[in-house]
Amino acid sequence: MLIDNTYFEGKRFIPNTSEPEINDRTTDNLQEFIESTEKDVLSYCFGFEMWEDIKEKYETKSEANPLPENYQKLIFGTSYEIDVNGEMKKFFWQGILEPDLRRSFLADIIYYNFKIDKNTQTSEFGEITAENKVGNKASITPKVVEAYNSFLAKCFGGFRGFANGLTLEGNPYWIVPNRLYNGFGLDYYGINRNNKNVSMMQFLYDNKENYPLLDLDYHRYGGERKNQFGV
Repeated sequence: MLIDNTYFEGKRFIPNTSEPEINDRTTDNLQEFIESTEKDVLSYCFGFEMWEDIKEKYETKSEANPLPENYQKLIFGTSYEIDVNGEMKKFFWQGILEPDLRRSFLADIIYYNFKIDKNTQTSEFGEITAENKVGNKASITPKVVEAYNSFLAKCFGGFRGFANGLTLEGNPYWIVPNRLYNGFGLDYYGINRNNKNVSMMQFLYDNKENYPLLDLDYHRYGGERKNQFGV
């Protein structure tokens, strides 16, 4: 695994055990969320073959067998330059992990999933909420929505965003199947390069020649931000 429970302090704080769920094994449950969410998110983004390769090389790295440079840049961040309309421009990728700050977009989405799941408890009478012994109940929506939107921005932000009608290949548009009408439509999505700090998928696409195992079926990428009401 890339992250552990030390990433859930501060802004993404998840307590290990607390009343009234004293018998709930919070640490074990969080570990399950870390393992399953990390695999689901990264195997979806990279494709299963690249995810398996990264996982194996990360977990077996050592001084004698270091992580390959392309994976180091992906996981820990880097800067790079590419040609944009005939001009060399510099971009920055912060990395999947920021170890010094204990931050990661994986922690954002794990926090979101964990808090949503733990907001209620399953009983023989259905879904219930525990009664607080201290303090008053408050909505979790603002915190989890902020975490979810942070995940989207760091993982997919700018990728397949509105980009002056150019596709990812730089063409005026592409023709794509439209299942709803059993025909074809025009897709005007590309890469929005207004931000120097790029998302993971923009970094990977800009440097795809360094990631031969990457699944380039990018039509599936993206997601909608949630509003303050959680929708």
